[in-house]
Amino acid sequence: RSSDLEKFMRDPVTGLYFHAWDEKKVQKWCDPVTGLSHHFWGRSIGWWYMALVDVLDFVPENHPLRDKLLVIADELARTLPEFQHDGLWYQIVNLEEREGNYQEATASAMFMYAVAKAVNKGYIDRRYNKIATEAYDGIMKKLIRIDKDGTVNITQCCMVAGLGGNPYRDGSFEYYINEPIRDNDPKATGPFIMGYNDIVQRFAEDNGLLPPDARFYSDRYFRACFIGYMKSYRDLYRYQWFMEPYLIPEMDYHLEAYEYGAQFYKEYLNGSRPFLWHHYFEFHYWKQLVKRLLKNLQSRECCELE
Repeated sequence: RSSDLEKFMRDPVTGLYFHAWDEKKVQKWCDPVTGLSHHFWGRSIGWWYMALVDVLDFVPENHPLRDKLLVIADELARTLPEFQHDGLWYQIVNLEEREGNYQEATASAMFMYAVAKAVNKGYIDRRYNKIATEAYDGIMKKLIRIDKDGTVNITQCCMVAGLGGNPYRDGSFEYYINEPIRDNDPKATGPFIMGYNDIVQRFAEDNGLLPPDARFYSDRYFRACFIGYMKSYRDLYRYQWFMEPYLIPEMDYHLEAYEYGAQFYKEYLNGSRPFLWHHYFEFHYWKQLVKRLLKNLQSRECCELE
């Protein structure tokens, strides 16, 4: 339970959470007095924080433990900036100056996501949003590598870490920093994408670019939004030439994308799909796709438009 986790695994001095706890205090990796492992591993705290924030979505307002969960979320948000360096967190969070330690992508992305979502949901104060935006900047500046072929990679991901087992993992500092490091581990890319979505949402709402989420769930609003947004492209419903692939060489991909988008957004109009905030950007993408189709068609001699 979350209350037990805080009781037994949270360090009152740093505010961080130890990787593990052995109730019987017999494991070789634990302190024989406290039963705790010896280090604060970034990703273990990241898993905990993401789970806490996600679980809050399903805890009723009147649940007796909800307030306690919100306090835990706030305490961790207050703790994280103390160990954040250039927007990032180290593999062993509190030992940034120790040789061999490194700024680790999965933990940094997880903290970015958990904080950004918690701010958007109102679980923690909006002043903590700076933690998430600085994490995003840090990842982009220090952990993103773009290859010559355009492939985008997120680097410095700890592949795995655990305790016990065979061969035995003793939880020492040397153990954590010598576990394999790789690019594009899904434990980094997933939280990074989700965290970015929440950061964009916060930025958009703070700058008047998007209405509050609740308005998007109004049938009247999303119908008006859709119709207004596509009004300048209403000719697509009058002419059928955009359905003729031979007009544009290698046009099949664009038409396929358009047809998918047309079906996708048709579901908004008949009320079978809810209008979510991030679909604003998908509308923009679709509009650009339509413009590209129009431009390509207009450049063809065989096509005359009114």
